[in-house]
Amino acid sequence: LAVECYHALNSAGLRVCDDISVVGFDNTELSVTALPKLTSITHPKDIMGEQAATFLLDWIEGQTEPPCHVMFQPELILRDSVRNINK
Repeated sequence: LAVECYHALNSAGLRVCDDISVVGFDNTELSVTALPKLTSITHPKDIMGEQAATFLLDWIEGQTEPPCHVMFQPELILRDSVRNINK
């Protein structure tokens, strides 16, 4: 979606990073191949999957009741689609 945002911003006459910053939220492969490279949030997908499987198995075995809430720490991957405006 962020890469499509690049196209819309370009059509509106705005330049990513020069006029506006764009940040993605899933750190897909497109983040690295987009021009400019997309700053993005990444999530610990492997840990999230393991935790989901554990909750599901515990629920099936009657050891827990849904909903279960867990917070995961995301990480910001800085690339070329943002700039420091405090310079």
